[in-house]
Amino acid sequence: MRVALDLSHSRVWSADPKRRTGGHSTREYTELGYVAHLPEIFDGFAERTQIIDRPWTAETLARTDVLLMPTGGREADRPVTAEESELLANFLDGGGGILAFGDGDRPPTRPGESLTSAVARFSFGDIFVSQQRPTAEHLLTYDVTCAAVPGHPITGGIDTVHLHRARPIKADMTALLSHAGHTVAGAATRGEGRIVVVSNADMFTLPFLGRRDNLLFLLNAISWLATGQVDASVGERHAEKVRGQAFATRSFDPEPCLARASGPHAIDASALHAELDPITATELPNSHEDDDAFIAAAELCFHELPRSIRHTVSTFRERSNDYGILLVSGLPLGASLPPTPADPHARPHRKRWLSELWLAAFASALGSPFTYLQEQSGSLFQNVVPTPENANKISSESSSILLGFHTEMGFHPYPPDYLLLLCLRPDHDNEAKTITAGIRMILSRLTLCERAILFEPLYRPGIDYSFGSPNATEGNGPAVPILYGDPHDPFLNFDLDLMVGLTEEAEAAVQALRTAANQVRRWVRLSTGDLLVIDNRRAVHARSEFTARYDGQDRWLQRMCVTRDLAASAAERAGGGRTVETTFAF
Repeated sequence: MRVALDLSHSRVWSADPKRRTGGHSTREYTELGYVAHLPEIFDGFAERTQIIDRPWTAETLARTDVLLMPTGGREADRPVTAEESELLANFLDGGGGILAFGDGDRPPTRPGESLTSAVARFSFGDIFVSQQRPTAEHLLTYDVTCAAVPGHPITGGIDTVHLHRARPIKADMTALLSHAGHTVAGAATRGEGRIVVVSNADMFTLPFLGRRDNLLFLLNAISWLATGQVDASVGERHAEKVRGQAFATRSFDPEPCLARASGPHAIDASALHAELDPITATELPNSHEDDDAFIAAAELCFHELPRSIRHTVSTFRERSNDYGILLVSGLPLGASLPPTPADPHARPHRKRWLSELWLAAFASALGSPFTYLQEQSGSLFQNVVPTPENANKISSESSSILLGFHTEMGFHPYPPDYLLLLCLRPDHDNEAKTITAGIRMILSRLTLCERAILFEPLYRPGIDYSFGSPNATEGNGPAVPILYGDPHDPFLNFDLDLMVGLTEEAEAAVQALRTAANQVRRWVRLSTGDLLVIDNRRAVHARSEFTARYDGQDRWLQRMCVTRDLAASAAERAGGGRTVETTFAF
């Protein structure tokens, strides 16, 4: 069978990088797995798969058995012309097959300008929001689980199919999938040809094809449209093969060092000292006496930074990047530093704390600085230094062990959205690497099946020992998914050392995630004046072993947590302060 995907009519599915939808360009949507994967999905199943990104002709359709086509519905979509409508009708009458699908936006409003009136009389209703969320029954969700309607070759061996932003289909068609008594996928014939209509094509994109029934429905539909028959065994074998594959929808710079890798993730501030030095001379309140006044003053200082820095930080806040980090190198810290404190709680005397100025300035541009009562007694500016008593513990104070990949406070109901690490002093031998792995890169190494499982709440993180948990206790936190948010561009919550899967399949997926994170790992050796901003939702981080001498010249970082929504934790912060006081039961 020969399959063609038409991208010439829909803005969402267009190959034109200049078109945009929502917050992404359509090129980014393609890279996130909306369409680029389909030729690979059908590899070994269809004889040939082609993508059509310009108006098709009779010759185009003559080389096609099954045409996959969005129905449109947006003002920017190119309507189906009268000539194209006639070509489609002839294609169907001659025995061709069409798989038509919605794009999750408004249904077509101008009859005669879309595929809906070109090949058959059908239309879409309003999006379903009638299904309750499993973990919050008072809320409704756009995710819908649809039951397969038995009796048609396409639904053989299929129980339920997952759809996102599904619509009921209004048409005289044989129902294939239903929800709440409404048809959401249907089949019909015209002449010698066949038609399948699905209310949203999200079910055919990478995040959802890891679900066995979604993929099998697609393969069965293609077979039936091409031949009028379905060989269930062929579809099953191919579905099993595809679900076990990983799909790289975009490429990444192979350079492992973040300071040398190309991209918008790095800023060299060392060349901007002439513009930064006047800011460092600004009179500021004492950061240890009045946090709020200091942060307010630091926020104003951020607005005085060079435009190039402000633009990069703003873009990172809104869009993140493939690495999930922002590296600002060479910030001025003044002429001298006191010795590295032996006790992380200590506040060494210094005339001007420029490190705290930079932390507060960049943090306020990203959100609201905040802290936790259990972390250094609620200090907003936290020292990260090695201590001999914690050298071998899973702690930021360790040195002789690898601190594995983790999401900062991933077990907490109010984790930071960003983690800022500013280096005051590197370790003696410059051994320590801060290691990161971004979820956009990790996804390219996960199979479709693993990706689908990681979205289920089948994982328990371990609560940090500083919050009262015994050190290195695995899985005593709440059951959570590892991947969450936009299925095409998800967030990540992962702790390599302390997270466990609740089923054998879930544990296998988390081990695959561990492997994938190490395969795409990137690193940086932080030097004095280097600020590393980690998007805690988009990247996990780790730290390599290094040699600590406990001589006042050891590695010294300062750390700050940032939230995009401080109000969410209001009930857990006494007096409206910045310290979250959530306690845990053991």
